[in-house]
Amino acid sequence: MRSYQVCLCLFLTVLLVTLAAPAPGVAGDVRHNKPLNYPSGLSWVMQAMIALTGGNPVNSVGLSGSVTWTIGNNQGNGTITLQSTANSNSQIQLSTSAGNRSESRSWASDGSQPLGQWTDLNGQPHQMAQHNCWTDAVWFFPALSMLSDYSDPTMVYNDLGQEQHDGHNVEHIQAYRSIPGLPSDVEQTLQPLSTVDYYLDSQTAIPVAMAFAMHDDRDLNLNVPVEIVFSQYQSVNGIQTPFQVTRMYSGSPLYQITISSVGINGQGLPAQRL
Repeated sequence: MRSYQVCLCLFLTVLLVTLAAPAPGVAGDVRHNKPLNYPSGLSWVMQAMIALTGGNPVNSVGLSGSVTWTIGNNQGNGTITLQSTANSNSQIQLSTSAGNRSESRSWASDGSQPLGQWTDLNGQPHQMAQHNCWTDAVWFFPALSMLSDYSDPTMVYNDLGQEQHDGHNVEHIQAYRSIPGLPSDVEQTLQPLSTVDYYLDSQTAIPVAMAFAMHDDRDLNLNVPVEIVFSQYQSVNGIQTPFQVTRMYSGSPLYQITISSVGINGQGLPAQRL
C-alpha cells in the first residue's frame, strides 16, 4: 500500500474514532515532528528480518496444524489453518469438537481503513471493532508481521533496551504508527491502538514473543493484554518458521497451536478486500 494512501486512511479512520471517543489533547493542536525512529530500534528490526528470511522475499504463507483452545473452564481440541498475503491480509479457520470459527483481516476496498470479521461457533458473522484492527494482522508468522513494514515512513520502532522475558534475554522493540501533521489528540489515539511490543532474542534477533492490547468493542480505552509466544523455529525454504505458537489472552492461553504443514510464497491467500 502506498504511503500516501496509508496516511490518508489512518487520518480519516482515527479522526472518526476520536470524534466518537475523544482522547486527551487540545483541539487544533498539531504535532509537526514525527517521533524519532531510533537507529538502534530500526537496526534491530532489520536484523530480525534478515534472521527470519535470510534476505529472501516472503509474499504469502499458509500454515496448518492442531490447536487446543481454552475459554474459562471450557477446552477443546481441533485443527487450524492460518493464511496470509503480505502483512495486511490474513485468514484463520478453526475447527474443533465444539464447532467452527474463522477470522479474517484486510483493508476496506477504498483503502480507507483496516477491517476485520469473525464467525462464532454457530456460524454467525460479526464485524471486528475497527479500533481492534490496527495491530498485527499476521500475528502468527513473524516474517509477515509489522516488523516487515520497516520501509514504511509512518512506522516507528523504538528500542526499549535489553531485558528478561519469560526466561529469555531479549531486546524490547516497540512499534507503532506516527504521521506528521496529525492533530495531537488524533495522534494520541492512534499510537496505543497501533502499538505492538516485540521481544527479540538478544543473540539471534529472532522474535520470541509479541504483545499488544485488544479493546472492548464499545470502549477503545479498555485494554485487554494479548501476547503471542513463538518457539520451536525451523527453516522452511530458508524462512524461519515457529512450529509452536501460543496466543495468550489476559494472561491465560487461548490458542496453543502446533504447526504441521507450511507453505511459503504461492500457498497463501490471494489479495482480498472485505
